[in-house]
Amino acid sequence: MDILVKWSDGTENIVSSSQIQCVNKFDSLKKGAHIKMYWKPENKFYFGVVIAIEDDCFSSDSESNIPLGMLRKDL
Repeated sequence: MDILVKWSDGTENIVSSSQIQCVNKFDSLKKGAHIKMYWKPENKFYFGVVIAIEDDCFSSDSESNIPLGMLRKDL
């Protein structure tokens, strides 16, 4: 599942839910959750907030089901 994250430096990226975890281990991965991601090449954690979560409730053949990775901000 794709997750749109706003990082502490203000940038936004789409990451896989398997790459991130909630800062508080008792929280669930949802919009507004504070998350962290370990970035191995730099050997450090990055922190951010979940902005949007890809909705996997729609069937894959639905025209209205657009993956987060296909969205553009300048439209």
